Formats: sequence, structure tokens, C-alpha cells
Amino acid sequence: MAQGKEAPLIAADQQPRDRSVRWLALAAFGWAVIFAALSFFWAAGGKTGLHPLEQAGGSGGIWVAANLLAGLLKLCLGVGALAMVGAWLPRALRRPLRIMIWLAGVGMLLYGILGLGSDILHITGAIGADAATRHWFLIYLVLWDPWWMLGGALFSTLAWRTHPSRR
Repeated sequence: MAQGKEAPLIAADQQPRDRSVRWLALAAFGWAVIFAALSFFWAAGGKTGLHPLEQAGGSGGIWVAANLLAGLLKLCLGVGALAMVGAWLPRALRRPLRIMIWLAGVGMLLYGILGLGSDILHITGAIGADAATRHWFLIYLVLWDPWWMLGGALFSTLAWRTHPSRR
């Protein structure tokens, strides 16, 4: 490359109508990296006090393997978000990747929404929960459910905004 010139993040024929799509992809990538880091932290034996499985002696081989796999999948999803706005993604892979990102986003959004409803029912006593587990429903209500909904909103919106008819 000539001095002072950088390769474009988005190919000229793939430019979205506005630059907000780039920021959306970066936000989705950031969400995935933060969430992956937490999975790797748990796999390494770290404890935050924010998840009931940490309390259940989550240091065995299955716990470590599940968190390593989850972390890798989250990183792949984040890279996929960047790929949706990158010039380096072959045209033939854009549609399948967009569908996978949309499915992941909708799945995360539904998981968060359904979890939110369930947690509200548990906290209010509509569904029985003993005092020992009620605080976990509160943690899920204020932390995990909104976090899943944010990821779902980021990824499903990214898939929608990168559709060719919206460029």
C-alpha cells in the first residue's frame, strides 16, 4: 500500500449507506470478546459470584471443556460480526454467515426475553422458588438476561442491516 493509505474495512461495492453498520459490527465483536473472556476466566477456575454453577464446584473437566468451547464459539461469532463488514469475506460466504449471525442473534434475544419472564415470575413468587435460590433469579434478571438481550439485539440487527437490499 502507498504510504498514508489504508485498506478499506469495507469493500467499495459492499459499502453500507451509513457508517453505523461498522460501529454495530464493532459493538457485536466487543460483546462477544467480553463474554468469551468470562468463559475463559471460568475455565481457568475463576469465580465471580455471579453464576450458580460456580458455586456447584465448577472446576471439573466438563466445566472447563464447556467454558473453553463456549469461549471459542463466542470469539468465532465476534469475528463473524467483523467479517460481515470486512472487505476480506468472499461474496459466496456473506449470505450463509448473515443467516448464522441472524439465527444466533434471534436465539440470544429469545433466550434473554424468556429468561426475563421466568425470572420475574420466580422473584414475584408466581413460580415457587425457595429463599436460597431466589437471589440467583434476581442476578439473572438484572445481569444475564439483559446481557443476552443486548447480544441478540446487536447480532440480529447486524444481520438485518448487512442484507444487500439495505445497502
